[in-house]
Amino acid sequence: MSKKRINGHSGDPIDSRVLRTNYDDLVGVLRDRSWRLDSRQRDMLWLILDQGASYGQLARLSGEHASTVSRRFRAMVHRLRGHPGRKRPTPQTLTPLEKIILIESFLCGTTQVQIAAKLGVSRYRVRKTLAPFKGTRP
Repeated sequence: MSKKRINGHSGDPIDSRVLRTNYDDLVGVLRDRSWRLDSRQRDMLWLILDQGASYGQLARLSGEHASTVSRRFRAMVHRLRGHPGRKRPTPQTLTPLEKIILIESFLCGTTQVQIAAKLGVSRYRVRKTLAPFKGTRP
């Protein structure tokens, strides 16, 4: 039987140091990327990470339920961390069809429906190809 505790680590001091280092790294990443948030979200991040406020305390301040505050915090951390599966493709990893879709959309200004009809692919395929690049226009 495993000696792991409920919280996921064995209680070994080395494991604790690794977890603390990973936590400190994550907090640093979240602080660096906090400029993306509006002022209310930045304040929530600061109160939880720096001041150690609980979800219940923030709920009382904001007039919301603690589970709502928790859900918003998790979603905010999820967005700020980014995820390896959602990285923007590089030109070397794009297929010829994906390159054509991107050129048609961004350089020619063609709509997704027109691109799908012109290339004989579904709108879903066009939308899926454009999704990682959404919001990158100058």
